[in-house]
Amino acid sequence: MSSYSGDDDPNRIIRREGPGLRVVALGDEVDAIAKRTGLAVSFGEKRQACVLSPVGMAVTFGGGTAEAQQALTLGGTAGMAIASLTAVSLDDRGKAVGHQLAFSSGTENEAHSQQLAIANGARSVADGFLSIALGQEAMAIARAGGTIAIAYYDQHPGHWETPHGCDPYWEDGDFFLSELKVAKVGENGIRPNFIYKLDNRGNFVEVGPAAERRTCPAP
Repeated sequence: MSSYSGDDDPNRIIRREGPGLRVVALGDEVDAIAKRTGLAVSFGEKRQACVLSPVGMAVTFGGGTAEAQQALTLGGTAGMAIASLTAVSLDDRGKAVGHQLAFSSGTENEAHSQQLAIANGARSVADGFLSIALGQEAMAIARAGGTIAIAYYDQHPGHWETPHGCDPYWEDGDFFLSELKVAKVGENGIRPNFIYKLDNRGNFVEVGPAAERRTCPAP
């Protein structure tokens, strides 16, 4: 295992060659880069954790960029996970870009994948062959031949009680997850490479071209 606190040289990049090694950068101004199979971990805003070999895992805490076969970002804002297989971003305004699977959870996050993309968070965006947007006011990008699914949140009409007359109850106007609206791309007016959302009745509405949200590297 290689570790470095970053106190004496904040610009140093951690590099260590060898199979099965763990590279951990503990300073806020230090990157962690593993040249061969292993684990790279970095802490700090805009820091990088990267595994250069085809196999490995990169993790960033605090809003950095993780790039490896498996990539994870958490504990910050606007982190980006880029992976050849699975990318997970748990940051607000984070981005997950994974070839097989991209999952993001946080406000205004994005998930981009050639296969399965799942975005869970308010005003999030899912972009994949199968795009699943689970957050309130979430959107999905349609790909040719694929499927989009967007969670529909309805407003409860008002107070209700259980059969025994006790909690729980909803206040008038509260939103709740009602159902998952699904559409096949190429049918019922759903066009590939366009962004879709749901209106207040649960109908699909075209927002604009997908290029407006595909600002990160292609998975």
